[in-house]
Amino acid sequence: MQAVTELIVRAAELVEAEGRVLRLLTLRVAVAVGLILLGVASSAAGLVLLLAAIYLAVAERSSPAAGAAVAGGVAIVLGAAVIWKGRRVGD
Repeated sequence: MQAVTELIVRAAELVEAEGRVLRLLTLRVAVAVGLILLGVASSAAGLVLLLAAIYLAVAERSSPAAGAAVAGGVAIVLGAAVIWKGRRVGD
C-alpha cells in the first residue's frame, strides 16, 4: 500500500514540475511572438515610408504615374523575395 501511495505522490510532483516548465516555456513563446509582431509592424512602417520616399523622388523628377509604377515595382519585388524566402524556410 505504501508503494502505491509513494507512486501517486511522485506522479503528482512530476505533474507539478512539468506544469512549471510548461508555464515558463509558454511565457517565453509569448514574449517571442510579441517581439516578432513588433518587428513586423516596424518593418511594415519602414517599408511604407521607403515606398513613399521612392514615389516622391520619382514623381518629382518625372510624373506621379511613373513614381507609382516604380514604387509598386519595388513593393512587388520585395514581396516576391519575402514569399520566396518564406517558402524555402522549411527546406
